[in-house]
Amino acid sequence: MENQTKISKLIIYLTCVFFTVFIGSYIVKIGMINQFFDAETMSLKPIFEGVELQSAFLTMLPVFTVSVISFICFILFLLAYFVVARINLRNEGWFFIIVLLIIVTTPFELYLLLKYDINLIQKIFSNEINSNYLLEMLKQRIVVLGPFPLIILFSYFIIIFLAIFKPLRKRI
Repeated sequence: MENQTKISKLIIYLTCVFFTVFIGSYIVKIGMINQFFDAETMSLKPIFEGVELQSAFLTMLPVFTVSVISFICFILFLLAYFVVARINLRNEGWFFIIVLLIIVTTPFELYLLLKYDINLIQKIFSNEINSNYLLEMLKQRIVVLGPFPLIILFSYFIIIFLAIFKPLRKRI
């Protein structure tokens, strides 16, 4: 792990940048989505009833777009780093756990991205902003996988911890 090439250092740097951007946009996205609904009943909050929400959805567009692009780039650069750096997972247990966490969480995140986020982005870009339809889509995004966005967020905070402190490293 100590003797990395310049290309592998560049790839891990870009991986970290896209990971950081994704985490930031993911936190903002979760906060924005949850602002629309009451946590207990999953009904629209009274402040939003009877109000046209086109400007709110236009405001959400950059967050969703950045989140989708940064997640895809993060996964691609992580795969590239794994191939280029040729890390021995047996000696680098922390990296093995990071890879496992990403392998477990990526299918669920891709499902949310492909089914809801990209669909929302397409509807807003094409100016088909039907507030009721988009609110229902956001509500379904929350209901379908329940607390999974929080689980993925905590998993990614564990990834940050593992990448900084590098526990489970086998000293040769």
